[in-house]
Amino acid sequence: MRLAWRTVRLGFTAAVICAGVTSCVDAYDGSWVEFALKSSTQVPGNVGNIGNGQPPGDTHYEFWVATGSSAFKVAEFQVVKQFDSKFPCFIDTGRSEWPGLHSTKFYDKVLTEALKTGDPTTPDQDEINRLADADKRRSNQGLVEQQLKAVVGYDPTVTSDVLSKLQADVTAHAPIDDISDPANANRLKICNAFFAAHPNFYVGGDKVFSLPLSGHWYGMVEGADPRSGAPVGGAGFTVPFTFKKFDYFWMNWQFNNAHYKADGHLDTTQTNDDRILTAGTHDMVKLGPFGESATGYHYMSGKPREATRRTINVDLQNQNFSSIQGKMAIFPAINEDDATF
Repeated sequence: MRLAWRTVRLGFTAAVICAGVTSCVDAYDGSWVEFALKSSTQVPGNVGNIGNGQPPGDTHYEFWVATGSSAFKVAEFQVVKQFDSKFPCFIDTGRSEWPGLHSTKFYDKVLTEALKTGDPTTPDQDEINRLADADKRRSNQGLVEQQLKAVVGYDPTVTSDVLSKLQADVTAHAPIDDISDPANANRLKICNAFFAAHPNFYVGGDKVFSLPLSGHWYGMVEGADPRSGAPVGGAGFTVPFTFKKFDYFWMNWQFNNAHYKADGHLDTTQTNDDRILTAGTHDMVKLGPFGESATGYHYMSGKPREATRRTINVDLQNQNFSSIQGKMAIFPAINEDDATF
């Protein structure tokens, strides 16, 4: 099933790696990029499957196309848990019964409200049913968070400092454990302000996966919904480029907030993250054994093949770990496409 049209945020990377846009891609026509990432695709992190292809923490993924000696970044995105239940703004929205309530506290709120009415020692059938539903939602949250991974937008403006300030604000004025109506109202106000200030930062919810609380949801990594066993997977977005001919397609990972100059070296005037830079020099701590790379670091790659008219397919494969795979279908120049669209 074709996913709904979505436009991805692009990373425009200049020059020694791509000596002018026209050497890599045609003028804007727009293309639809559809892909399926195998369940082995990893969420970057400093814990987990370290040493088996997993990118380190504070990184994101990028798509690149290569033609000859030139390379061009097509898009950047993240693979994350479907939602983060510990995020301070993992909340029920304004249409819910208790707007601003942290979603992990729904059962606690239902129970508290039930104890306020009727016999506090003997719940009636309606209360029993509501508590059972709330308990099921709570258990499903744990299953989904543990097992499902989403393909979402990447917002480089939301740094660790921004997130730390949000956490401090919620902790001070609306602690997650406080389920009172005033605290919920405060939390809703704080979180709505954060969503408005950072509309491209992904914050997933546990109700409708394709409608996140904030940011852009492009699809899911292949897997099975633990609530029903139904298969999930597939992602896609539009990009304002057409690349009808290219030699290689890469899915690389790159450090967050790493800005590169045209000569391929880190730009120390823009890259001001202390974890990347040390005393104004190139950081050997975060970059570690990887070294500088304006195009990022290999995760999967493959060569294009035209299986059907006006459709380019790419089988992606990690060079070292055979289980890390993906498949691409690219529909270039969709405004010219009389075969598919």
